[in-house]
Amino acid sequence: MFFSCEKITIGNNTNIHSGNSFIGNSNFRIGKDLRIINNHHFDLCKDINIGDRTWIPGNGSQFWTHGSLDAN
Repeated sequence: MFFSCEKITIGNNTNIHSGNSFIGNSNFRIGKDLRIINNHHFDLCKDINIGDRTWIPGNGSQFWTHGSLDAN
Protein backbone atom coordinates (compact mmCIF):
# COMPACT_ATOMS: atom_id res chain seq x y z
CA MET A 1 0.00 0.00 0.00
CA PHE A 2 1.37 3.42 -0.95
CA PHE A 3 -0.04 6.83 0.04
CA SER A 4 1.22 10.11 -1.39
CA CYS A 5 -1.39 12.87 -1.17
CA GLU A 6 -2.08 16.23 0.47
CA LYS A 7 -4.40 14.91 3.20
CA ILE A 8 -5.98 11.54 3.93
CA THR A 9 -8.98 10.86 6.17
CA ILE A 10 -9.93 7.26 6.99
CA GLY A 11 -13.15 6.35 8.82
CA ASN A 12 -13.52 3.74 11.55
CA ASN A 13 -13.66 0.04 10.72
CA THR A 14 -12.13 0.53 7.28
CA ASN A 15 -9.96 -2.18 5.67
CA ILE A 16 -7.49 -1.41 2.89
CA HIS A 17 -5.84 -4.54 1.52
CA SER A 18 -2.38 -4.83 -0.06
CA GLY A 19 -1.04 -3.39 -3.31
CA ASN A 20 -3.21 -0.26 -3.47
CA SER A 21 -1.72 3.11 -4.43
CA PHE A 22 -3.08 6.59 -3.70
CA ILE A 23 -0.96 9.15 -5.56
CA GLY A 24 -1.37 12.87 -6.19
CA ASN A 25 -1.50 16.32 -4.62
CA SER A 26 -5.13 16.38 -3.50
CA ASN A 27 -7.21 15.02 -0.63
CA PHE A 28 -8.50 11.48 -0.17
CA ARG A 29 -11.44 10.85 2.17
CA ILE A 30 -12.63 7.34 2.98
CA GLY A 31 -15.82 6.79 4.98
CA LYS A 32 -16.42 4.27 7.74
CA ASP A 33 -17.08 0.53 7.33
CA LEU A 34 -15.35 0.52 3.94
CA ARG A 35 -13.26 -2.13 2.22
CA ILE A 36 -10.78 -1.72 -0.65
CA ILE A 37 -9.48 -5.05 -1.99
CA ASN A 38 -6.09 -5.52 -3.75
CA ASN A 39 -4.04 -3.62 -6.34
CA HIS A 40 -6.24 -0.61 -7.17
CA HIS A 41 -4.79 2.74 -8.26
CA PHE A 42 -6.28 6.09 -7.20
CA ASP A 43 -5.07 9.16 -9.10
CA LEU A 44 -5.44 12.20 -6.83
CA CYS A 45 -5.01 15.16 -9.16
CA LYS A 46 -8.38 16.22 -7.67
CA ASP A 47 -10.07 15.16 -4.44
CA ILE A 48 -11.66 11.72 -4.09
CA ASN A 49 -14.37 11.06 -1.47
CA ILE A 50 -15.67 7.52 -0.96
CA GLY A 51 -18.80 7.19 1.20
CA ASP A 52 -19.57 4.97 4.17
CA ARG A 53 -20.17 1.22 3.77
CA THR A 54 -18.63 1.06 0.28
CA TRP A 55 -16.66 -1.85 -1.15
CA ILE A 56 -14.18 -1.64 -4.00
CA PRO A 57 -13.82 -5.34 -4.85
CA GLY A 58 -11.89 -7.08 -7.57
CA ASN A 59 -8.29 -6.51 -8.51
CA GLY A 60 -6.50 -3.78 -10.43
CA SER A 61 -9.13 -1.06 -11.00
CA GLN A 62 -7.96 2.48 -11.78
CA PHE A 63 -9.69 5.65 -10.54
CA TRP A 64 -8.64 8.79 -12.43
CA THR A 65 -9.49 12.41 -11.54
CA HIS A 66 -8.17 13.90 -14.77
CA GLY A 67 -8.14 13.00 -18.43
CA SER A 68 -9.39 13.87 -21.91
CA LEU A 69 -12.84 15.02 -20.68
CA ASP A 70 -11.38 17.34 -18.02
CA ALA A 71 -9.94 20.45 -19.66
CA ASN A 72 -9.02 22.13 -16.36
